[in-house]
Amino acid sequence: MKLSISFDVPDFDQYEIEIQCPVCRLHNWVKLGEIRRREFTICRGCHYNILLIDHLGKYQKFIRSLEKTFNNIL
Repeated sequence: MKLSISFDVPDFDQYEIEIQCPVCRLHNWVKLGEIRRREFTICRGCHYNILLIDHLGKYQKFIRSLEKTFNNIL
């Protein structure tokens, strides 16, 4: 007997996190995909251009770890 499992990994690029403007300290919401793509966002308070960088690559490491975990289960 063979068992087949199917699942959908959520699109984490659509999840939002809160960041703080380095100039005025106002909190702004950005999507994880914007950080992954190294996009700019504009602070809604002081209009400062904020470059979104995943400094240590933790987002990519998380995604790889999640994929590895699911592959080991299957």
